[in-house]
Amino acid sequence: MRRVAAHPSRTTIVVLALLSLLGHAAPAAADEPGVEPSTEGEEPGLSRPRRVSAAVSRTRTGFWAPRDRGPRLKVGYRTFSVGEMGGRDARYHGAAIDVFVYSGIVRVGPGLEATADDTERDNFLIAGVINLGVQYPARLTPFLDFTWGGGVLRRDVLDQDLVDFAYHVGIEGGGELFVGPVLVSLTLGWRRQAFRYEENDQVEAVYVTFDSFTAKVGFGF
Repeated sequence: MRRVAAHPSRTTIVVLALLSLLGHAAPAAADEPGVEPSTEGEEPGLSRPRRVSAAVSRTRTGFWAPRDRGPRLKVGYRTFSVGEMGGRDARYHGAAIDVFVYSGIVRVGPGLEATADDTERDNFLIAGVINLGVQYPARLTPFLDFTWGGGVLRRDVLDQDLVDFAYHVGIEGGGELFVGPVLVSLTLGWRRQAFRYEENDQVEAVYVTFDSFTAKVGFGF
């Protein structure tokens, strides 16, 4: 008896073909929650933008806008009084220059002032100054300085030309307003001036000290 090989029917072939197509068309598995899909190999222009959380820092503006440092140099007009014997004060006027070698919260530097009195005797004082103070470097910079100065005081006393060493200590405060790189300055303060009256035929040598209101205006950078 001859065996006949069994062949699959057309219906079975069609069903198997459909199942194969459905298997290839099944959707890909979804990404696991919390895991970002890899962007390796993507072109730079097609990569997903990342959210960047940047803290917004508030800065002072206007007159209190901070600066890296305070003034470097100031020049201007200076005035103060020098006491005379007989209870008379002479007002001195002149020029002053201050240089700050360090000008952060603390400021320090030398200065020079050359002044003359407002009488007809042509008295004058030339002195070097050391400033040491504190400030808040900003567009409007408030400051407080302690000062020490020493120099030469020329006086006409009883028709005698006297030249003496004079010194002062003081405290001054004010403000410096920056307009771009340039500043304008106003300073008010107090100083104690001291010098020695030399002796002569009519007057014995005495040391004189006196207090004076001081003012200074100027500009710089």
